[in-house]
Amino acid sequence: MRYIDSVRAAAPIALAVLIAFYVVPDFTTDAPVETIVTISTFLYAVLAGFFLDRAKTRFNRVREIVSAEDALWLSLNEISSFFGKSFEKKFTKIIDRYYIASYDYYLENYYQPTSEILSEAYDLLDTVEAKSSKGAQQDLFDDAVLFLSEIEEKRNESNTVTSEGIGSVQWIILASLSVIMIISIFTFRTDDLFSLITTVVFSTALLLILTILRDLHTFNYGGSRLLEESGQEVLEAIGAGRYYNKHQVKRGINRLPKNKEYRLGLHMPGEKHNIIVVKPKK
Repeated sequence: MRYIDSVRAAAPIALAVLIAFYVVPDFTTDAPVETIVTISTFLYAVLAGFFLDRAKTRFNRVREIVSAEDALWLSLNEISSFFGKSFEKKFTKIIDRYYIASYDYYLENYYQPTSEILSEAYDLLDTVEAKSSKGAQQDLFDDAVLFLSEIEEKRNESNTVTSEGIGSVQWIILASLSVIMIISIFTFRTDDLFSLITTVVFSTALLLILTILRDLHTFNYGGSRLLEESGQEVLEAIGAGRYYNKHQVKRGINRLPKNKEYRLGLHMPGEKHNIIVVKPKK
């Protein structure tokens, strides 16, 4: 199923509510609708506010972690040039594979697939002769080891924070409250223009709150994946070129750039790499 973020979902949701306004027949109920609306509105406001604040805090924390990790990889790439061309070339390939795996799986699931690649970075660094020398080379080697350990720390923290999402029960409660409130709103509708506007606006707002919460939960807030551009710039900086996975693009997880050369992975995550280079149309 293709992912549709809140930015692109706003218009379809409003249109669906507008159609429902005219299609769904008028109905009445003996239930105390005013009381139901009051209670459900209060519960929805409390729960949605709490989860939005928690999701936004989680989103911001992961953004800090990912940007710091990208900066560390860039620093390591610069340091690798001091250990010879052969070492730099091997280390650049490791960084490239690391980010390919990251984009194949993305934040929620990238930890395990990239663990082995990070271990290869340690193994490659262990071959550097500067580790037993003194002076500038030794300082650079120590910095490289420190940066790798900091990357591992960031990865562990990111893995912990991303696992602290909203559970199925919480989603069911919020969705149920939304449905109750929308049904209640529809019981109050009349044929005048004001009723049409308020019904569409309030119902759309309730559903958009859920989609915004989902975007924060999946790190897709604002119509683009969290810090996707930051990682792509790392790939450009090491000379590897931008990378996107075809299946993630089809799902709406990533968006292909315009007027830029990029690599496109045709393989499923976890399969043997099958990557082609796509050049911009002239």
